[in-house]
Amino acid sequence: MKNLESSIKEYVIMVWSTLFEQDIDCDDQEFDPPLQEPRLGIVDISGNWNGFVNIYVPYPLAIELTEKMFFLEAGSSSKSEVEDSIGEIINMIGGNIKAILPEPNQLSTPSVIWDANSHEWLEAPTVLAGMSFKSKSGHPFKVQIRPKA
Repeated sequence: MKNLESSIKEYVIMVWSTLFEQDIDCDDQEFDPPLQEPRLGIVDISGNWNGFVNIYVPYPLAIELTEKMFFLEAGSSSKSEVEDSIGEIINMIGGNIKAILPEPNQLSTPSVIWDANSHEWLEAPTVLAGMSFKSKSGHPFKVQIRPKA
């Protein structure tokens, strides 16, 4: 299995470039989701390897990405559009990560948790790998890989 942190970095940069035509930076600062009003996107990988790939996105960045993805006017995105955009982002990142994990495996439909502060990782309490990033507009976000317990 490839180095997971470098894979996360590679795939997040690729997805950001493809979807948003933006560069992003890795951020060495520890990102604390409860302070950022985050939205949580999750995909489940099952098969020879079982776990999750998730993204924590602070609400202002979630809105910004949704408006860019769907070509919306500022302030016009709905909750369902935000959920769709976060789901698509984690689906693309998770699909790329799935490809480097032991096969066979399958990727679930993405789910988005609106209040990530209330989410408990009962099935996957440990982070196997994670990377923090900073968007072009300065918002931090984090992508993690979690094995099922």
